[in-house]
Amino acid sequence: MRKRNWFDRSRLGKGVVSAWAAMFLAASTSVWAVDAQADAAAANSDAAIKEIIVTAQYVSQPVQTVPISITAIPSAELQAKGADDLQDYAESVPGLSFADRGPNRDALVIRGISPITGDSAVGLYLDEIPVGNVGYSLPDFRLFDVNRIEILRGPQGTLYGQDSLGGTIRIFTNKPNLENFGAKGEVIGSSTQDGGFNGDANALVNVPLVSGVLGVRLTGLARDDSGWVDNLYNGAKHLNFDHTDGARGAVRYQPTDRLEIQAIVNYQRDHVGLLNEQDPGFGRYRVYRLTDQPENQYNQQFTGIVKYRTNVGTVEEVAGLNNEHDNRGLDSGAYAGIPGYTLLYYNSAQNYSSETRFVSKLRGPLNFVVGAYYQGLERNALLTLVNGGTLFGLPGDYANLAWWKNWEYAIFGQGYYKITDKLTLTVGLRKFWERVDTPGETMIGSIVASRSFGTGNFQSVTPKFDLAYQQTPNLLLYASAGKGYRAGGVNPIPHPGQPDFSPTYKPDWAWSYELGEKSEWFDHRLQVNASIYYIKWSDLQINGIPTDPTLGYTTNAGSAHSQGFELETVTRISKGLDLEFGTGYTEARLDQPAQGAPAGATLPLVPKWGLDAAVQYERPLVAAWTGFTRIDWAYKSSMNEDLPADAIGTIPNYELVNLRFGLKRSKVQLYLFVDNLTNNLGMTSAGGTGQYISRPRTVGVDLRAKL
Repeated sequence: MRKRNWFDRSRLGKGVVSAWAAMFLAASTSVWAVDAQADAAAANSDAAIKEIIVTAQYVSQPVQTVPISITAIPSAELQAKGADDLQDYAESVPGLSFADRGPNRDALVIRGISPITGDSAVGLYLDEIPVGNVGYSLPDFRLFDVNRIEILRGPQGTLYGQDSLGGTIRIFTNKPNLENFGAKGEVIGSSTQDGGFNGDANALVNVPLVSGVLGVRLTGLARDDSGWVDNLYNGAKHLNFDHTDGARGAVRYQPTDRLEIQAIVNYQRDHVGLLNEQDPGFGRYRVYRLTDQPENQYNQQFTGIVKYRTNVGTVEEVAGLNNEHDNRGLDSGAYAGIPGYTLLYYNSAQNYSSETRFVSKLRGPLNFVVGAYYQGLERNALLTLVNGGTLFGLPGDYANLAWWKNWEYAIFGQGYYKITDKLTLTVGLRKFWERVDTPGETMIGSIVASRSFGTGNFQSVTPKFDLAYQQTPNLLLYASAGKGYRAGGVNPIPHPGQPDFSPTYKPDWAWSYELGEKSEWFDHRLQVNASIYYIKWSDLQINGIPTDPTLGYTTNAGSAHSQGFELETVTRISKGLDLEFGTGYTEARLDQPAQGAPAGATLPLVPKWGLDAAVQYERPLVAAWTGFTRIDWAYKSSMNEDLPADAIGTIPNYELVNLRFGLKRSKVQLYLFVDNLTNNLGMTSAGGTGQYISRPRTVGVDLRAKL
C-alpha cells in the first residue's frame, strides 16, 4: 500500500499549502511597481509597517532580511496585546505549541520536536544567557520593560548549541538610556470568573548618571493573582493563587563609541498555591486533593555584556549565572499513587555560561562570526515521601536524591559570503564536548537503600547551510539545512534487571530542511512570510519504563520526523488600522516503535493546526486623545499529552479571544480589557495528575503613565 504523506491527510492542508505555493511562486516574480527610493520613503511613513531589528545572527538586521524563520515581537506589540507572560504571546506564534501548567511550568515545543523526557528542546535566553535547561519545564519571566522577543524556528545548533533542537526563544530587556531621564508606572486591576480580584503594580526609572556615558535602569514588579480552582476535599477556595514579585537593575557604561559594558541583575519570585489544573470528573475548576500543594520558586540571574568595536568588527563577551530554586508539596496519591502521605520536592540549579565571539564587519563579500563557549551546570533534586519508610517496615522518610554536574565546551563559526549582489551563501559549524556526572542515592530513614555514580562523555558536530537570494529589496527567498542537538545524560537510579538499561543515554539530534520567503508589497503595507520544512529526529530520548517515568530511566530509541509549514501576514489597511494573520501546520510522528507506541504514532503536545488573527485600530479623538481597539483570536487543534496516546491525556481543541479598548495620549494610557471573552476552557496539558487549563474570563482596567 502506498504510504500517504501529510499533504494527503488533510483537505484543509491541501488548500493552505496550495495557497502558500501559489503565493511563493507569485512572489518570485519582479512585479514591484515602485522603485527602491519610493519604497524607502514609504517605509518611513505612518502608512508603512514598521521595521523590526533583530540580532538572531549576532548582527543587527531587519527581520525581513534574515534567512531564518523568525517571529519577532517588539515592545509596542507586547504592550498592545497586554502581554505579561508566555501564553499571552505564544498563542500567536505559528509552529509554537506549549503546555501552560502554571507559573514557571511551561513546556514549549517548536515545529513538533516534542521531548518525551529529558531537558527542553527549546533554548530559552534572557539577555543572551541560557536559562531553564534543567528539565522539561521552563521559567516564565514577566514581560514588563521588555524590548523584544525573538522566536527562531527550527534547530539552531550552530550559534545556540544544545537544547535548541526545535528552536530558540530570546527575550531582551531594555537597556539604560544614557541621554534622557525617564519613569513609568502601571497599575492593573481585574476580576476572574470563578476567582477573585487580581492586582498588578509595575514601575521603572531610568537615570543617566553621566550624560552619554553612564546610566542605570531600575525596574520593579508585583502581581497578585487570586486563583480560580477550588479543592472539594477540604473546601479551600481559589487554591491556585500566585503572588509574584520581581526586580531588575541594569547599569550601562559607554566611555567611547567603541566600548560598551552592561551589568544586569534580574530577580523573580513566585509563591504558588497550586498549578493551574483541574481533576477530571470533579467539575470545572475543581480538584480533589488530600494535601495542599504550595510551591515557592525563584529565579535569579546575573549578566555581564562587554562589546568592543574595531574597524573590522566587534569583540563580544557575554557571561552570566542563572540560579533557580523550587520547593513544593505534592499530593502523594495523584503523583506517586500512595495516598495519605506528604510528598515534598526540592530542586536547585546553578547554570554558569560564558561566550566570547568576534562579529566581523568587513567591506568585502565575506563576513563571519567565530566564538568559544563554556557552560557549567549543577543541579540537586530531592524527592521525599515523609514517613515513607513505613511502607518497608522501617522508621523515617523515603527519599531519592540526585545530583547533576554538566560541563560543556564548544567552538563555533558561521560565515556569510556574497556570491553576487543578490545571492549569499551561509556556512556554519559547531563542535562541542560535554561531560556529565550524576551521582544518586536512595535513603529509607538512615539506611542507604541504593547508591550510584555515573559519568558520560559526549561530543558532536552541528553544521548549517543557507542559500539566500534577495531578488528585490522587498523579496527574499532562502533554502537551508542544519543540524541541532540536545545534551545526553546519566541515569542516577540503576535498573540492572532491565534489558535496555544503560548508565548513560546519548544526545539526540535532528536535521532540518527548509524553504522560505519573506516579502513586502504595496509600499510596505503588506508583509508575507512563509516557510515549509522537513525535520528528521534521531536517537530520541525516551522513558525506559513508560509506566514508571518518575523512578525509571532514560534511554535512546529510533527516530521520528516532523513536517509542515508556517505563514505569517501583517497588513496595514490604512493609517491606524492593522490586520495580522498566522497559521501553521505540523505533523510529527514516530518512524519506529518507541516507549510502547507503534510507528506512526503522533508525538505529544503537537497540535496539527494553529491559527491566530488580530485586528488593531487607532484613531485620533479629541484634545490629543487617541482611541484604541484590539481583538486577538487564537485556535489550537486537538493533541495528546502522552506517548502512546490515551484517553486521560487527550487535549481537545480550543480557541481564545481577547479584547482591549483604550484611550491614549502622550504620557497617559487607560485600557479596559477582557481576556478569554467566551470563557473557553483552554486546556493545554492533561495527564494522570490533572488537566492544565487557561485562565477563565477576566475583566480589568490597565492604567499606564510615564514622565
